[in-house]
Amino acid sequence: GSLDTVIWVITANFLVAGSTAALVGRLGDMYGRRRVLIAVLTLACVGTLISIFSTQFIYLVIGRGLEGIGISLVPLSFGLVRERMPSDKVATGIGLLSVVPIAMSVLALPIGGVLVDTFSWRSIFYFSGMVNALALLVVWRVITPSPTTKSLAKVDWLGALMFPPAIAGILYAVSIA
Repeated sequence: GSLDTVIWVITANFLVAGSTAALVGRLGDMYGRRRVLIAVLTLACVGTLISIFSTQFIYLVIGRGLEGIGISLVPLSFGLVRERMPSDKVATGIGLLSVVPIAMSVLALPIGGVLVDTFSWRSIFYFSGMVNALALLVVWRVITPSPTTKSLAKVDWLGALMFPPAIAGILYAVSIA
């Protein structure tokens, strides 16, 4: 397709990542970070599978959107660092963890280019699926259950569900204007 349509594959990923970060962090506080890590990584793996087997553009966008939930694990991981590390090491842990998304975004472009040139565009999703599956396995085997918080604060589910389509609608309107 055109660049205007292909850009939605990237936009869906970051749109979902940005709009779910606060929700994922809150759910981690409420239900335990390990449990939410596993759920989110599972959704990211499902998104990867949808992307791999998509035969229509809309399914590729949906798959990439689900994969974007995995990016929202960064703030959740900050909470995990605060929860698990000694207080004098938290700043260092968060600093090191902050470098990971930057390093991965720098590495993703050349790795993706090599994969596409060598194999096909679907190979990108095979690679990201293996990374997601490995992360899921590591969390499952290494991270012990997190404490949960019996909080009186509730999750605004309607707002959480309506935010991504609202932002997508604004982005779409701007892109066709």
